[in-house]
Amino acid sequence: MYQLNPLRLGERKMLEKPFSGITLTLLLIGMLTLAFNIQPVKAETLQLELTTDKDVYALGENVTITLLNKGNETVEIGGYPAWQIFTYPEEEPVYPENFAYLAWSLDPGENDTLTWNQFNEFKQSYVESGTYIIRDTQGWGLTTYFKIVAAEIIIPDDYPTIQTGINSASPRDTIYVRWGEYRESVVVNKTVALIGEKISFPPAYPIIVGVISIYANNVSITRLITNPAWFPCSGVYAKNVSNCKISEMIIHVDEGYGIWLNSSSNNVLAYNTFRGLVWDGIRLDYSSNNTIIGNNVTMDWVDYGIWLTHSSGNVLARNNIANAHTGIRLSKSFNNKIYHNNFFDMRITAVDSHESTNVWDDGCEGNYWSDYDGVDTDGDGIGDTPYVIDADNHDNYPLMFRWWNRGDINSDGTVNIIDITIAALAFGSTPGDENWNCRADITRNQQVNIIDIAGIALEFRESY
Repeated sequence: MYQLNPLRLGERKMLEKPFSGITLTLLLIGMLTLAFNIQPVKAETLQLELTTDKDVYALGENVTITLLNKGNETVEIGGYPAWQIFTYPEEEPVYPENFAYLAWSLDPGENDTLTWNQFNEFKQSYVESGTYIIRDTQGWGLTTYFKIVAAEIIIPDDYPTIQTGINSASPRDTIYVRWGEYRESVVVNKTVALIGEKISFPPAYPIIVGVISIYANNVSITRLITNPAWFPCSGVYAKNVSNCKISEMIIHVDEGYGIWLNSSSNNVLAYNTFRGLVWDGIRLDYSSNNTIIGNNVTMDWVDYGIWLTHSSGNVLARNNIANAHTGIRLSKSFNNKIYHNNFFDMRITAVDSHESTNVWDDGCEGNYWSDYDGVDTDGDGIGDTPYVIDADNHDNYPLMFRWWNRGDINSDGTVNIIDITIAALAFGSTPGDENWNCRADITRNQQVNIIDIAGIALEFRESY
């Protein structure tokens, strides 16, 4: 009879944490599989795609849903349609209430399309504005999301131009701009939301052949293309404003600034794409406490991807900056937090800093620099030595690979079981614990808990 030596108390406690994390992770994966009908092998084999013709609709507008067989084998389906619409995140069913009991199929390359008029069959009334999710009913694990907005004004249905719509709007109205070309500059001088219609073929958003100027607080502008016909100019210019959001825009400027904030604070510039031959992609003058996140400044021959002058306390994260003369320039700007950005293929230098001291990491991860020449001996995806900008500025945790997804803990370009296992091994740990892993703490709350593991699991199978 073999007798195992009992573990010392400290060793047992160390093992309890990772095994508890693994158990919770496996339980979570099982719950997600049941909740979302995840069947990866079957879904990949069948190569089905569930889409809507747009992802934002005006209230009362028809929603067209398409199920496409992109694979090379016929798919047998039971019940029609093969999907159901729910509110999100409440998950209350909306349409259809009853399904047709029939067996049907989709041949390779074939699609099935159905149009929904926004009528809630369960409540026998038309739906309200909000976010909705479509899930398949066959166990494929297919989902797609869309939004319905309650627009008080629709351009050009109600007014022929965007500016006349703004002039006629009341504060806090939503103005929905249908796809098309609008040859006008737009002055936003009251609190409104401008939302462009998105279509499935390029150019995806309405085009404004002019400049958007913002002079009011709490303005939201999303999904528009600005392409001024003259220069120099800016695609979007905002002065003395706060709490505005400019997102998912395509800014095409041949000479000038992409987005220019002047004496403005507490605004958000998110997920915008810049094209043309701009001087600077994003420029901030005397503007503080703004959030600049997820923007793409990657066209050729831009002078500065981002330029901050006399601007402090801003957060710059998840931006891609490439092919610029200089990635980011800072002049007399302090305490800006700059992390999870990708700086690559600069013509001169990644950073030009003058009389400025800033923070270049979040205490765990920094930025990706294509000219970083350090090494990563332990393979954790973080360079062993800082990326030195100057005596007052350095990235203590330079990334060895481009940042793209918080769930890719080991930076291998895929969120998979390895990342979940790494987080499970650090489960329950806090800074100072032997099994602490700051990269597993994706919420950055100084503890690896179930929220972190759930966040990674929700990104499962995503790849760069």
